Amino acid sequence: MSSSYAYICTCFIGLLLLSGCQTKSRPSDQSIAQQSIEKMLETWKSGGKATDLKVATPSIVAVDDDWERNVVLSDYRVETNPFNDGVNLHFTVSLTLKNKQGKEVKKEQVYIVGTNPVITIFRK
Repeated sequence: MSSSYAYICTCFIGLLLLSGCQTKSRPSDQSIAQQSIEKMLETWKSGGKATDLKVATPSIVAVDDDWERNVVLSDYRVETNPFNDGVNLHFTVSLTLKNKQGKEVKKEQVYIVGTNPVITIFRK
């Protein structure tokens, strides 16, 4: 009876130790991040949808409010030196959008790009 009690206690302590362990986030790969944001913006500019990126290889989860509202992206420029926060990269992008009336609107937007464990792109 005492050996089963020791086994149960050992398992319980092991579970407690494992539950307290956290995996350390790995920094994003700048090359993959750069390629991914370019792919996202080109997909948007060509009339594609964010769902096209999700089923692509590699899969990219991208979210942009203007894109979701079907605002047209007519042009963009990605700044070359993204800010690295240690885990994600922050890209400043100059966007040229067309509103519903066809008028061009210029806007600067920061996108946060992560590459681990999946590629994600979100507006700041």
